[in-house]
Amino acid sequence: MSIGNDIRRIIISSINEIHNEKFIADVYKNLDIDNLENKILDDLNSYTQRDPASKNNPIYQYNKYQYALFLSSKGKLLSGAEINPYARIGDRFVLDHGIGTVIGETAEIGDDAYILGGVILGAKGISSNPREPRHPKIGNNVRIGSFAKLFGKINIGNNVFIGSNCTITEDIPDNHIVTVKTKHQIIRSIK
Repeated sequence: MSIGNDIRRIIISSINEIHNEKFIADVYKNLDIDNLENKILDDLNSYTQRDPASKNNPIYQYNKYQYALFLSSKGKLLSGAEINPYARIGDRFVLDHGIGTVIGETAEIGDDAYILGGVILGAKGISSNPREPRHPKIGNNVRIGSFAKLFGKINIGNNVFIGSNCTITEDIPDNHIVTVKTKHQIIRSIK
């Protein structure tokens, strides 16, 4: 059995869990399975070159938010990552050790991104955020280290490296490296 057949079986099995025959028929009618298989194989190639990959939910593209949300929620339970189904994620996306990662509703991630666990692509505010874009836009070939936090409507250029534990609230141009230079930890007595 080929990898393509395995992928087809996994896609069909995941969609069948929804138990809505009309939706399943609509998806099969509208979804270009061969193109989706090629995209998944492309992601798997990134996986073999770098680490475990995850792909954005194509079902949302067919205006089936509740089903996209179902699959997104299932993915969160299985991976520990919360990826909003509205987020736009490019090809060959790798989420390595994704536990604790949050990718907000209006976030955009370019092609060939590599993100480690605990990364937050969030809004600047805590509540009552505007409906317009409010999450980071990540360029192509960007690497983001574990527990980095990127907040607000900011642009991260192409070929950027963001180190672990960085907090980013402003634009970063193409071809830049961002790292934490010092981090002080203070230990003192409670008394």
